[in-house]
Amino acid sequence: MIRLGLGDDAPLISFSGEQIPAKRHSPESIARLGAQLQSMMGERFRVLESVAIGGMATLFQVQHTLHRGLFIAKVLHLELVERKDVRESFRREAIHLAQLGNHPAMIPILDFQENDRFAFFLTPFIEGEDLDHTLARCGSLSRTEALHMAAQVSSLLCHAESHGITHCDLAPGNLRLDTFGRYRVLDFGLSRSRFDTTTEYLRGGTPAYTSPEQAAGGQPDHRSDLYSLALILCEAMSGRPLITGDSFDEIRHKHLSAQWTLPAVVQKDPPIAKLMDWMLAADPAERMQSAFELSGVLAALGFERPEFHGMAKIETENRRVRLSN
Repeated sequence: MIRLGLGDDAPLISFSGEQIPAKRHSPESIARLGAQLQSMMGERFRVLESVAIGGMATLFQVQHTLHRGLFIAKVLHLELVERKDVRESFRREAIHLAQLGNHPAMIPILDFQENDRFAFFLTPFIEGEDLDHTLARCGSLSRTEALHMAAQVSSLLCHAESHGITHCDLAPGNLRLDTFGRYRVLDFGLSRSRFDTTTEYLRGGTPAYTSPEQAAGGQPDHRSDLYSLALILCEAMSGRPLITGDSFDEIRHKHLSAQWTLPAVVQKDPPIAKLMDWMLAADPAERMQSAFELSGVLAALGFERPEFHGMAKIETENRRVRLSN
């Protein structure tokens, strides 16, 4: 199961500050959505079943009728299709998937279709298990596995940072370990780009992993993703979320006031404890400033990704060119 939705008490907010009401979708309405998807896709694909229902969209597993390959169609909920802000966010997600899709931690986009009443995009179906399910089943990851996970995600964040893209909703439920041992980052539905001219962004996220600046209603950037990844790494090593609460307001307060204590397994590991303190600074100016820094630290600890080595060279050259112009 791929988790799409936000927490029950974490509303999705439009760029104007309006709360977008969450609608409960009945099995009948999901079946109608699937039938419309089938009509839109034609005879080349067969819609098999819905696999997840989120606040903005439903995921359907579909199969190609000729070669039997499996895919995922992400379908925007019908009541949201006419909302300009939601529709732009959906298009932006597709664009960001295309821009980052060649990275091994990404799931590439294969197709995008829309009309006045319907919108969906298609990606490969990636078999595996989401990290939140793995932690619920196993309790925690070993130090080695947790740092391998962090290195893979950090490598993708380097790629995203080079393209000016921020995920804005990193959480264990949005990381999937595939059957080849690679972690994939899911759900770019709230992602942003510093190159966009639009101000029509949706605000939201998974409360326990939301950065302080997002919790305060501010503008996230690539440092926000580093904060979220630190929370994921702490949980992966300890088996427990670092920040919990009975309400969104309580969790928000803990983010803003840095009311957390590193788990014992992290405190006993000085290099990781120092790294977590750096990444979890409530003030983005005091936080680690780049995923390239994080990947460099992880490489020094023995967790270098081969694709990061090439990206670091390219980014260094790009920065040199920008400075010389």
